[in-house]
Order: sequence, then C-alpha cells, then structure tokens
Amino acid sequence: MCRWMAYKGNPVRLSTILTYPENSIVHQAKDAKYHPGCQYSSKLIAEKRNCRVNADGFGVAWYSTDVKDEQSCVFRSTQPSWGDMNLMELGRVIKSPTVFAHVRAMTSPGLDPIVGSVSIQNCHPFKWKTFTFMHNGGIQHFARIKRKLQSKLCDEFYSIIAGSTDSENIFALFLSILKRNVATAAAAAAKEEKNKKEEEEEEANAGGCSSKSSNDDDYSHQSSEKKSSKKKKKKKSKKKEEGNMLNATPKQIAKALQDTIQTIVDMMIGFSSRSSACSLNLAVTNGSTIIATRFRRGKSEPPSLYFAMLKEIKGENGKTKIWAQNEDLVHPKVKELHAECVIVSSEPLTMDPCWNLVAESTMIIIHGDKKNRSTAGKVELIPMTIHYCKRSSSSSQQQHTTCCPLISKPRSKVVCTVKKVALSASNLKQGGLDNQKEQEEEAKKEAKRKKGGGEEETTTMALSSLGEHDEHHSNNVASGLDNVNKKNGTN
Repeated sequence: MCRWMAYKGNPVRLSTILTYPENSIVHQAKDAKYHPGCQYSSKLIAEKRNCRVNADGFGVAWYSTDVKDEQSCVFRSTQPSWGDMNLMELGRVIKSPTVFAHVRAMTSPGLDPIVGSVSIQNCHPFKWKTFTFMHNGGIQHFARIKRKLQSKLCDEFYSIIAGSTDSENIFALFLSILKRNVATAAAAAAKEEKNKKEEEEEEANAGGCSSKSSNDDDYSHQSSEKKSSKKKKKKKSKKKEEGNMLNATPKQIAKALQDTIQTIVDMMIGFSSRSSACSLNLAVTNGSTIIATRFRRGKSEPPSLYFAMLKEIKGENGKTKIWAQNEDLVHPKVKELHAECVIVSSEPLTMDPCWNLVAESTMIIIHGDKKNRSTAGKVELIPMTIHYCKRSSSSSQQQHTTCCPLISKPRSKVVCTVKKVALSASNLKQGGLDNQKEQEEEAKKEAKRKKGGGEEETTTMALSSLGEHDEHHSNNVASGLDNVNKKNGTN
C-alpha cells in the first residue's frame, strides 16, 4: 500500500504542500500512522491497509499555468522521498494549481511477484496526454486476472504500459473504457444531428420535386471523390476521437473510473474471499478536474482517504498555515460543497479539525475550469454503486447481493404438483403411454367417478428446467398406473 495526495486551487509552491506540513507526504513515507476515524479490527489490519514505511520510490506531477502545453510534468525517482535533494529544490521554486504526489511501498514479492520491482517505470504518477493517474492499494493475485484485463485494452493504451504494476494496467483500462464511452456518446450525438438534417431537408423539399441528371462522367468523378474523402474521414475520425477524449466532461471521466472498478470486480467473480480482495483508492485528473475514489472489495475497511476544503494555504519559514473553508466537519449527507482550495490525501497533512474522512465506496469530484485552472469551485461526494457477488455461509452456491452483469442469476425453482390417479389398463401399450394429454384427461374423468377409490397425493419438486419437469411428470404417472393395476389384478 502507498500514500498519495492531490491538490487543486490557487497556485502554491510544491514545498507548501509536499514538505512543510507536519504530516506531509514526505513524512508519511517514513512514518504513516495517522488515520483518525478509520475503524479497523486490529493494528495489524490497519498497517496492512496503510503501509507505515513507503520508501520504494516517489513521484510528483504538476500542471503549469505559464506554459501553453496542457500536459502535466512528472518527476519520479526510486530514492526515498525524504532523502532526495532534487525534490527539495524543485519544491522551493515551482508553483502549480494542480498537483499530484505519491510515495510508493512495493507489494511483497512473496505475495505477488508480478506486481513489480523498484524501478522508475513502476513509480507513480502515470500520465498520458493531459491525463495523470495514481493508485493506493492493490489487486490480490493480480497475475490471475492480468490476461483478462489486458484483453480489454485498446491497442493504443496497451502500448503505453512500460512497467509491471497492477496500477499502470488499471490506468490503461481506465483510458480504454473512457475512449469507448466517449466514442459511443459522440456517435449517438452525430446520429441525432443527421436525423435532424434529414427531417429539415424533407420539409424543405416537400413543396416540389427535385430533378437529378444521370451523367456517367459526373458519376465516375463523384466515385473517385468519395474514395479520397473516405481516407480523409478516417484520419479525421482518429483525431476527433482523441480530441473528444481529451475534452471529456467530468461526468464522463467519473463514469469511466467507476466502470473501471466494476470491470476489475467482475473479473474476480468466483475467486475465494481472500484471493478476490482488492483496494482501489484511485485518483485521476485532466488538469482541471480531479476525481478520486475510496473502495475495497473485502471484509476490512479500505485504506484511509481524507479531504479538506480551504480558503487559503501558505508556506512560511518551513511551516504551512491553512485557513479552512468550514471549521466544523462536513455532514455525511452533504453531497455538494464549494471551496477555493481542496486537498485530498491518504492522511491529514495537518492536525487541524478541518479534515473529513471519505466514506467507503465513495467518489469525490473536484470541478475546475480549463481556462482558469487556479480555481477549485464545486466539490461533489457521490456514493458508487459497484455490483458484486458474495458467498453465503449457509451454502456454497453464490448468491447475488446485487445484480452482476457478467453472471446470470440462479434459476428460480419451479414448484409443481403431481397427482397419482387411477387409469384403466386398456390405455397401455408396449412402448408406454399412447398420448400423454389423452391419458391426463381420462385420469381426471376417472378420478371424478371414483372419489373414494384413488388417493390423491401431492409432492413438490424443484426443477431447474422444463425438460426435467416433463420427465418426472411422466414417471409419476406411470408409477400411478402400476399401483392401480395391482389393485385391479391386471398387468
């Protein structure tokens, strides 16, 4: 497990939020133990969810307001963050309105050797174009679902994976899902526009008939133009897809991030409770909007995550001073807030009372403006609806606590009643019953005649298919015939 923090608001020096606070992200790399409000069953579980020492590398990503380039600048190193002088020097002079910082604790090689070693390629944050991503947590036994996960990646994003961590694969999955979602929305919008244009043309041409000249030379010229235009359209469509993706709305980004978590959970269906556990405290930004999640599939609580809404933050003489937007803690039912500056962090950076614990399975969205990145604006807290399967203690059969898209629901039991009635021997043949429907009708008639002669017994059968129902029904009818024949003395 790792530690990370994200900042959005007025431009500040990196040192103000990375090194000056008393429980800064650099301090958390050495001794991460401050997570108030979390209710873990034991200290051992708390340390598993929140690794105390995070010395396997670090990374910082920031967006500049002075440069026209919209991409983030990323600085990563395999050294422990507290001993890297380059980080101290950069933090003293660089200002940014959007900052991501991450300190890494590598997963134990004994638990999952495929997750990755200490290398720059495995250090967070990861980036593609304007998007920057980081992760705290892990996927238990990632090797078991790695092939499935990578099969869902677009070729473009499969090729950007440079390391061997589960986190970088999650980032590629998020980008692939976002691309598909945006393309689907764009196709639906284009179809609507096309239908509107066709309706307008029909209305305009409703008054008169249009005459078309059929000239062979004109037709051949038009066909050659169509071929060349198709090639141009393909090139333009690729650029449009990328452009639409980079201009995705906060709602589209949030949905893609939730779909990413849902896809990972679906891949682990059928695993035991221990091998299917995963912690997914994710954070992604396009420079203007920050979206973070706190989620875990498993018995214990997810890794800690907090946020604070501030009016102002300043760093002076090696210390950080903050002025909170609201001194009191945010009420759990409040879903929309406003602030000048917002910090989301694995642990509170200061001991002030303005830090709020993000609830389990919750997404926090910090809205911003692409033209003016130095404003945080609206903050939303949205509960996520992740569907998963859970094993019940009473039976080994999987019961669905919520609807799961990749597994069909268990078949409902068909309850039916079968009556044993008296039938005449003349209806029997060598191969069995002549016609089942006729036998049933005759059985009903004879049952009415002999009210006291034949005893009616009802039995319930749980059947999984109609074929089994028919088979059991015919067997019971045949057994009824044998009993009646014995009574009447006929074979």
